Amino acid sequence: MMHKILAGLYAVLLHAAIIFLMVRGTDLWITADQNDCAAASFSSIQAVTIDERAVEIEMARLQEEKQQQLELEKQRTEQAEQLKKEQQELAELEQAQQEKDAVLNEQQQQLESLTAQQQAAQAELTRLKAEAAQLLADQVAGEKAVKELKQQQDQEQAKLAKNRLAAQQAEKQRKAEEREQKRQAQREKAAKERQHKKELADKRAKEKAAQRAKAKAERERKAEQARQKRKEAEQKRKAEAERQRREKADAARRAAEAKATAAQQAQQQARVQQLIQQTAIRIKQRVQSRWIRPVGGVDNLSCIIQIQLIPGGGVGSTRIIQSSGNTAFDNSATTAVRRASPLPIPAEVFDHFRTFNFKFTPR
Repeated sequence: MMHKILAGLYAVLLHAAIIFLMVRGTDLWITADQNDCAAASFSSIQAVTIDERAVEIEMARLQEEKQQQLELEKQRTEQAEQLKKEQQELAELEQAQQEKDAVLNEQQQQLESLTAQQQAAQAELTRLKAEAAQLLADQVAGEKAVKELKQQQDQEQAKLAKNRLAAQQAEKQRKAEEREQKRQAQREKAAKERQHKKELADKRAKEKAAQRAKAKAERERKAEQARQKRKEAEQKRKAEAERQRREKADAARRAAEAKATAAQQAQQQARVQQLIQQTAIRIKQRVQSRWIRPVGGVDNLSCIIQIQLIPGGGVGSTRIIQSSGNTAFDNSATTAVRRASPLPIPAEVFDHFRTFNFKFTPR
């Protein structure tokens, strides 16, 4: 399918390229003949019209070929679906045939079973007929024996008296044997009862032993659980004690570190404060050394100047925020500050003096 689509696209692109070349050649031909006469121009226009018509015809043909390809693909798809449907129906028919064969096999087995049953019934009927024939023969023989017995009764009457004594003795013997059998049966019964009682006793003993073993195992299990719980509790207690000990040690260590840090910070602050005071004194001395006394009495005057520094201690700007009341004095003070630039400020405390108020006095 993909190869066919690519082939169709390739054909369309090829035809488009041919049409482009045809149109391009026509344009060039028209451009070359623009300076000809009116009749030649008319012929060129007519040629262009004919070429455009050819392009339209070619495009229509390509469209028709494309439509035919689509219809062909559609027919192939329908044929494939039809084939798939037929294959599915064939599979269903095969499944139905297999089910039918299974039913036939089951019916064949049932038929064979019925045949075997019929054969067995026929054999049983043959046996019963044979038994009936044997019974009939026995009945005939019995009747004959009765006749013979009746003939012998007279002979046996004489023997009865003789045999009566023997019969009585035999009866006594039989009764004695019966009594002995009864006693033997009673003895066996008693023995069986004793055996049964013994088995019951053994069973009860085993059950009691099993119960005692189970109870012992349960006690041991509970004891083991108790030991395990005590062991876990002891481990937890030790772990908790260790945790508390570590927490106390950590707290003591942190407290010591905090104390040492505080002491260091205090020392650092004291040192910085001392350095600030020393720097302020040096700034004052430097500015006073650059000060030029103005005319007039200014010994008791003072002013406050706001100074902004730049990196390196240079004076960036100055501003009087509290005047002395004497403009000449104020100007001489600001001039002295600028002449003292850069001010002697250590880098460690420069941020403190980046913008600060400086009180200037002559002394």
